[in-house]
Amino acid sequence: MKGSRILIVEDERITALDIKYRLEDSGYVVTGMASSGQVAIEKAEGTRPDLVLMDIMIEGDMDGAQAAFQIHTRFGIPVIFLTAYADEDTLRRAKIAEPFGYILKPFEDKDLYTNIEITLYKHRVEQELKEKEAWVSATLKNMADAVIATDTSGTIKHLNPMAEILTGWTESNAVGKPLSEIIQVSYINGEMITDLVLKVLENGVFEGRDDEDLLLFSNGLKYPISITGTSIKNDKNEVIGIVYVFADITRQKQEKENLLNAKLSAETANNTKSEFLANMSHELRTPLTSIIGFSDLLLEETFGELNEKQHKYLQNVSSSGKHLLDLINSILDLSKVEAGKMQMAYEHFNVSEVISEINAIVVPLALKKGISLDISIDPKMHNMRADKLKFRQIMYNLASNAIKFTNNSGHVYIEGTLSGKLAQFRVKDDGIGISKIDQLKIFNPFTQIDSSSTRKYEGTGLGLALVKKFVELHGGYVWVESELGQGSIFSFIIPYDGVLPTSQKQATDKLQETSI
Repeated sequence: MKGSRILIVEDERITALDIKYRLEDSGYVVTGMASSGQVAIEKAEGTRPDLVLMDIMIEGDMDGAQAAFQIHTRFGIPVIFLTAYADEDTLRRAKIAEPFGYILKPFEDKDLYTNIEITLYKHRVEQELKEKEAWVSATLKNMADAVIATDTSGTIKHLNPMAEILTGWTESNAVGKPLSEIIQVSYINGEMITDLVLKVLENGVFEGRDDEDLLLFSNGLKYPISITGTSIKNDKNEVIGIVYVFADITRQKQEKENLLNAKLSAETANNTKSEFLANMSHELRTPLTSIIGFSDLLLEETFGELNEKQHKYLQNVSSSGKHLLDLINSILDLSKVEAGKMQMAYEHFNVSEVISEINAIVVPLALKKGISLDISIDPKMHNMRADKLKFRQIMYNLASNAIKFTNNSGHVYIEGTLSGKLAQFRVKDDGIGISKIDQLKIFNPFTQIDSSSTRKYEGTGLGLALVKKFVELHGGYVWVESELGQGSIFSFIIPYDGVLPTSQKQATDKLQETSI
């Protein structure tokens, strides 16, 4: 490689200079010249060249082979021998130093260049291999799992520290012994697995399930383990050994059992709550409906005129009753979804017509704050198949939320687009925005951005939770993009024709990929 740094060791001054000029003409950098072995070692240590060109027969008490051995061993620098001798004794002494090349004098420039480039490449590859070996060695030593390597007969070749801990054997004592003497594995019914090696050799891999394998120690104790055995192959695709990775999973199994019990308890409590609320819908709604109905009837002054104070009080009763009824309806809807009692009523409808209905409801809210409301619905979305009531609730919740959290004279934009068989809707505002932390929990029930006792914005924290539930009931996916002070964009995707893929998870995964 051009620019590589080379040290020349040659006791004939004219020859050394000739090599120097030839190297420099080829683009190499000569770090120095030495005429003896000791000086060569000192210069190699001081300049750390990429390569040393070494004459075997040099003056002094140390010949080139001895100097090369010292340089390669101490500093890891590759050496190419230069010599006019090719006798067997010279070659024998040269081999001891493990040179990367051997050039007979006299030599052509191309021979020198070729040997240098091959040596530099070979040395770089060897260094990369050593680094990889160091990485592998460090990884094995620090793995939380136990690792045991054997040859094809099952004789132990290596144990990492974790394997030493779990088996009670040190690597020095275990190497050379059969695997069956170090570990014994059985099924949960007590049947011993005596053919671990054969299983890997026949199938290329052996993997025991967490719930069936047991590791037996010398003290007779049994520990649940996970174990995997894989064959090791050389570059000829020949099996030369087996590596086993196993771990004591006692803690994992206990944690899994605890989590399962906690999950079952939580689900039982949640189902009990949801079923109670769903079954109480009539008892909760009937008295409220009567309160609202009679207060509205009185406000119409059918039974006589009202003075100003009476009108004001009845208006408060009616509006508070309606607010409470909306809250109860939201709680009941959420409970029905969680209890699995929410039914889907699919029908075909024109999206623009539904959005127009919502617009008529929210426009007064927008006008009151001086907010401009723009709507853009794809004309092709005239025959969408979905639950119309739930779709209307989704869009109303998103639109009213956008207006609520947008400052006076702001802007809200509603968009609906059709892409293949997917319908995507976006509600964008330039309001207060949502922090990254709040975005993680914004779709949870009873979650509000500002939950303080002095909060500026009213609400129950159920609107977005219902949006998420209703979208998912359609087999869709909902997400939010927002920054504090920069507004928010709430988007969701649902199948346009109401047809779900083979599983709900596949549907969600596909729609989630689309949104990204």
